[in-house]
Amino acid sequence: LRRLPGSGCVVRTAYFDLLESGGRIAGLVHRGFWSDIGSPAEYLRCNMDILGGSAGGLVPRGRLEGGSLFGEGVSIGAGSRVGRGVVLADGATVAAGADLQGCVVWSGAEAGGTLRSAIVGKTFVVDVEGVRS
Repeated sequence: LRRLPGSGCVVRTAYFDLLESGGRIAGLVHRGFWSDIGSPAEYLRCNMDILGGSAGGLVPRGRLEGGSLFGEGVSIGAGSRVGRGVVLADGATVAAGADLQGCVVWSGAEAGGTLRSAIVGKTFVVDVEGVRS
């Protein structure tokens, strides 16, 4: 573990060096659901896979309704629409009149306006191209 980098690519910065110096590398065969979430698009797609049931039986915590997930303490404003493929984490807020589809709203964040394929945090909104619920 001392030779693993604090950041960056483990394969390029540690594994090749270990192999060249005669070190040993072990692996694990994982048979469950796995998804690379190294980009916003992959993160959003993974959430949609879980909601859609294609995540190897992985069941999210919260209330599933109409193809979306509602965490505890979620607040939905008057006149708002929560479409399919929306993940509202615990304590998330949907502003009055908002229209969401295919979005992940993090805990304590507020989503407003019309959002499609977006990740919403407390201080940011990431529009994700090419991912649909």
